Amino acid sequence: ADNHALLLDSYHKVRFVPNDDYNGDATFDFRAWDRTSGTAGQYEDASSHGGTTAFSADAISATISLTAINDAPVLMPSGATVSASTETTSGGGFYGDLVALPDGGFLNVWNSSGPTIEMQRYDSNGIAQGSVVTVYDDPNNNTSYNESVAVLNDGSVVVSWTHFGDSADAWAQVHNPDGSVRQAAFQLNSQHTFLSQWNPSLSAL
Repeated sequence: ADNHALLLDSYHKVRFVPNDDYNGDATFDFRAWDRTSGTAGQYEDASSHGGTTAFSADAISATISLTAINDAPVLMPSGATVSASTETTSGGGFYGDLVALPDGGFLNVWNSSGPTIEMQRYDSNGIAQGSVVTVYDDPNNNTSYNESVAVLNDGSVVVSWTHFGDSADAWAQVHNPDGSVRQAAFQLNSQHTFLSQWNPSLSAL
């Protein structure tokens, strides 16, 4: 305002610092100042201007335009942390994999203990649906982990894992939407090789 004008000399610069997500025009008015009165960096009453005063009769507007940008999305948690494994022993509940389900929920698969792989369905609020399903429990107590899971078009799921026996091989099992077994565990790699075949990854076609 003219009655509270900030005096700036040629060494000063004006910088506009907008609030977050601001877009649009920012404008301020200014007059010329001949420095015959007042001190740079201080406020002065410029209500009287023109003639023999230190301030020009005319005022000019300066405008800067800020264009809105598409900010990167920020994921905001919608609820409490969900324990995606019911494992209570010290030897399991790791090497898990998650996959989204067509109904908005998700399915978690994990290694319950060395030879055992389990899975659990959850709704979109993280509430467990049904009971934990044992996907595979090796009869020879061989270790099985590095799980991967994929959902098929009909809602059934395929779980794969690395099975450690005489060598490390890739295995899989198919489950119906209700968790029952559609196709029992089968080996994905056709033969043993000198170099083990492990860490399988699944993708629905």
